[in-house]
Amino acid sequence: MSLHEINIVQLDKIEPHPNPDVTAMELTYIWGWQCCIGKGQFKAGDKAIYIPPDYLCPTNHPSFDFLAKEGKTKERIRVRRLKGTISQGLLISVPKELEHLPLGTNVIDQLGIERYEPLLSKSTGGNFVGAPSGLYCPKFDVESWQRWNDKFVIGEQVRVTEKLHGASSRFTFAKNTNKEQIQFCGSRVNWMEEDDKNIWWIAFRQCPAIGEWCKNNPEKIIFGEVFGQVQSLKYGAKKNDVFFAAFGILDKNIWLDFDDAKKSANEYGVPCVPLLYSGPFDIESIKKLAEGDSSWSGANHMREGCVILPEHERVDSDLGRVQLKIVSDRYLTKE
Repeated sequence: MSLHEINIVQLDKIEPHPNPDVTAMELTYIWGWQCCIGKGQFKAGDKAIYIPPDYLCPTNHPSFDFLAKEGKTKERIRVRRLKGTISQGLLISVPKELEHLPLGTNVIDQLGIERYEPLLSKSTGGNFVGAPSGLYCPKFDVESWQRWNDKFVIGEQVRVTEKLHGASSRFTFAKNTNKEQIQFCGSRVNWMEEDDKNIWWIAFRQCPAIGEWCKNNPEKIIFGEVFGQVQSLKYGAKKNDVFFAAFGILDKNIWLDFDDAKKSANEYGVPCVPLLYSGPFDIESIKKLAEGDSSWSGANHMREGCVILPEHERVDSDLGRVQLKIVSDRYLTKE
């Protein structure tokens, strides 16, 4: 589940920049994000609009015209290091036409803001096919820990996995609308017609264990990341290599606990996302894990970040399935 919201927020505390020589800048905090603001731009208690990293703002809107660059109509919000301090996102004043809206209102549509989606180096094209007949097939996405930082408690048993940089995928051996049992390969959103060019079928062929798992676990869906020669982090992939690593298994409408999903996948030789930590929840230690180098064999670069899951699957009334990501500042400042 992913909400993709841009909310009206109320500022809590304003702090001086940690560098005493920087007098034109201050810090504030939105949920778990740290944001640099101009000195005197806001005060505690003010309403504002917060745009997290990796959203696209239209530069023809008066609130974002200061971001305008020649030849570009949208500007991506990024993590930046300002005077030696990390700034995660952008804080703007509430436009007059939106001042009547209450705190928490999602104004993504009113401001024309879009979620940034990186271009993939290999084909994501092809024809779509209908979904498996009678099978619950949710879209898979993960919200940021910074936005939902109260969903884990100190000491709770968790699993922390590496967030691989690629494209979300799902595979199942199930019945089509003609009640024939066939192999389905899909992206996060669509099921794809068999094709020797798109990344999901390439990954399926390069990792035969996926098909073995699917045929031995009909009607179950295995979710994972397709990566390698897909996005900017290559994980040691050669020119035509596309890898797959599982990160979840859905049995009807029940998600398996990570340990059980990993055991099921590994039984057939399906690789899983690297497990970085297993133990009590401690956010400062987990933040450090997000900033490390990739644990994928063959990779010689940074991690994109990490994903936090409870030891046993659970659902939150606001968030839905409880799992949260931390994308590393190291990655975001480079990208």
